[in-house]
Amino acid sequence: MRNAVSRIRGTWGVARNVLKDLFLVVVAGVAFYFLYNTTIPGLGKSVRSFVAYGTSEVLTLLAAIAVALYAYKTVYEMMKDRRKATVEKKLEKVYTPIYEILLGARERGRTNHGPSTWAVRGEEMERIKAIIREYGHYFESTEDLDSFRKTLLQKGRVLPRYGDSSLFEEDAMGPVFDEIIERKKEELTRQFRELTKPP
Repeated sequence: MRNAVSRIRGTWGVARNVLKDLFLVVVAGVAFYFLYNTTIPGLGKSVRSFVAYGTSEVLTLLAAIAVALYAYKTVYEMMKDRRKATVEKKLEKVYTPIYEILLGARERGRTNHGPSTWAVRGEEMERIKAIIREYGHYFESTEDLDSFRKTLLQKGRVLPRYGDSSLFEEDAMGPVFDEIIERKKEELTRQFRELTKPP
């Protein structure tokens, strides 16, 4: 269902851009027609003289401008679509799942072990490791990835394990969650909204 909605939105976006371009061409044509046939002293005559003087040169220039604008717009749209796809993958593959895991770990730790404790279950830790292995390149920066890996997976375990859970103190986990995961997830969500906003 989600893919069908995405395809419909993509098709409508292309059609909307074509219709918008067609509208601009029509407006430009109507404006030129009125300038060409205007009764304002001197203006209509000047436009007609300019067109008569070098019709082929004018048409060539206008065609070149139109092609350049179309090429620029096409490249811009391609870059925007590529950026949108990258942001979406970062959110879907890295930031949203890790955010949800750590949010649950914070609530579980506070409920079961005290207000400054996080409890990451064994299967959650394995899922985080799998995300890093497969999608680590989607982290916003290598510094974020290194810091996250060191804090959470190597140096973040500062309390004894409880059952299958790894316990973390707030001082170790809080900054990782706030700065590397939650804040970056919010930034990417804002970027995605901007990139998918209708023009």
